Amino acid sequence: MKIKILNKAKEFSPFIIFTVLITAFSLFYTRYFIKMDDGNFLGIVSSPDFTFAGWLTERYQTLSGRTVGEFLMSFFIRQDLIFWQIINALIIVYISSFIYRLAR
Repeated sequence: MKIKILNKAKEFSPFIIFTVLITAFSLFYTRYFIKMDDGNFLGIVSSPDFTFAGWLTERYQTLSGRTVGEFLMSFFIRQDLIFWQIINALIIVYISSFIYRLAR
């Protein structure tokens, strides 16, 4: 039983290290995100005349292709910044684990 647990720990150790590093980066280097797309979207959702319906209609009509992703970003970025950074890190980890499972 103990050997099975150690084998599982060895198998998942790169994933655990990756998760810790991505989460630490997202939480401790938040000022860098404001200079990228997050800052652009934060400016858009902070304007007084912002509505989800109007903005998503405009993005859909310009053939953005990222309508769902942009909706999620604009929704979560209006929440507390720490909440957004944790969600961002979890999404990156989920995508990485999905690709890892496909590659195995």
